[in-house]
Amino acid sequence: MAFTDDFYNASYPQTLDVRSGWSRVDGTAGDCYLGTGYPGTLSVTGASESAYQCTSQSSADHYTQAEMRFTGSSFVCVRLTNKDNFIGFRHDGGNWQVYKRVAGAFTQLGSNYAAALTPGDVAKLSATGNTLVFTVNGTQRCLGTGVTETFNNTEARQGVVARALGINPWIDNFEAGVTGGGGTNATAPGASVTGTGTVSAGSASGGSGATGSFTFAACENNTHAGILNNIAVNWTWLGGTVGAVTSITNGSGTMTTAGMTISGLPTGVGCGLVRTADGTVVAYQEGTVT
Repeated sequence: MAFTDDFYNASYPQTLDVRSGWSRVDGTAGDCYLGTGYPGTLSVTGASESAYQCTSQSSADHYTQAEMRFTGSSFVCVRLTNKDNFIGFRHDGGNWQVYKRVAGAFTQLGSNYAAALTPGDVAKLSATGNTLVFTVNGTQRCLGTGVTETFNNTEARQGVVARALGINPWIDNFEAGVTGGGGTNATAPGASVTGTGTVSAGSASGGSGATGSFTFAACENNTHAGILNNIAVNWTWLGGTVGAVTSITNGSGTMTTAGMTISGLPTGVGCGLVRTADGTVVAYQEGTVT
């Protein structure tokens, strides 16, 4: 379940330091707050630089998004360690921008996308493996179809970094969730997967050498741009629990609107991954072959 915050409260002002689901990693208390003038939004004092992490999604394959209310130098972040180490997006100086900050040093990723901010624009930064994708209102910007970035690729925390420029209001409707790239999420967002729990072993008998099948319903591609209809895909079955892989079995099949069945699987607990031809994960589901 993704973490969300609409920044409403029974009374104002309220600092992000005391708000449920948030913790300040460094910087000065009160740098981010819910103000009286703009209820339901998050603002920045501009007093100093501070990093706030939201509730962990326990996966470095994740996305962070927010409705933008005003331009400024603060960042909405993925893979956020502290104020000096993160990857984040902002709207500043008339441009949408994506940056990484490593040991305090900023490096822009991709290029500026010049466009005025319209309050309510939804910006989203996704990090899956070593690939970053940034969208504004669902359209890819700044990073094209995606850029490769290995920095902080095991960092599972997300949140915001307030910088030394006051913004009131700044953002609304913050959301942090996992992508379809693995980790603990059951499926790619919007994908439909069947075959959870126990899967039939077919006609094989006994433990060693027994085989079974695992069925995936039709699912979206990894960018959620459309159904993988009649698309040849590669699949991998990993025996053992996630994070403790004991064996790997490979095969292929064709995804249609009716789905796809993987057959010839070894028995035992495992997780199935359906991949596109270029190896990008599009669906993920734990299951057991008996």
